[in-house]
Amino acid sequence: MFAKATRNVLRDIDAGGDLISVSSLNDSDKAQLLSVVSKKRRFWCWQKPKYHFASLTCMLSDVLTDIKAVKPVVVESEFVTYVGTSGDVIRGNIGADFGNVHMNAAGMGYVESQSSFGALRKQEVDLQHLMKDVRERFLPPVLIKSFLHGRNSEKDRNS
Repeated sequence: MFAKATRNVLRDIDAGGDLISVSSLNDSDKAQLLSVVSKKRRFWCWQKPKYHFASLTCMLSDVLTDIKAVKPVVVESEFVTYVGTSGDVIRGNIGADFGNVHMNAAGMGYVESQSSFGALRKQEVDLQHLMKDVRERFLPPVLIKSFLHGRNSEKDRNS
């Protein structure tokens, strides 16, 4: 239910598809700005890719070469206030005739529910400043080798 609600909110507020929905509240703590996310392609072309957050919180500065941490310029602002209201009116009427006696009963009810995620905030990174900070930094060869080994073993499993 939580995953469906977050997908619906993202569909409403992000038409471009740049945001990744979180499937559970446990994963929401792992989703932080500039955290490392792996993208797993699905077998069939019509299936959407699946995103996995690192098991431990792994930030971009943790995997790049150089001791200096990446400190991007972050601007935080209110993104959207998401409030949904739904309602329904129920009416009923029943009547009966018993000889000279006429009976009639009617009823009406109104149900309204309101759901709110509150005010959602967004964090934006100045990409020009970030790209300037990471220009001379690379992934360590060990990570590249393990990444390529993982892709090759995945291809072997699929074929």
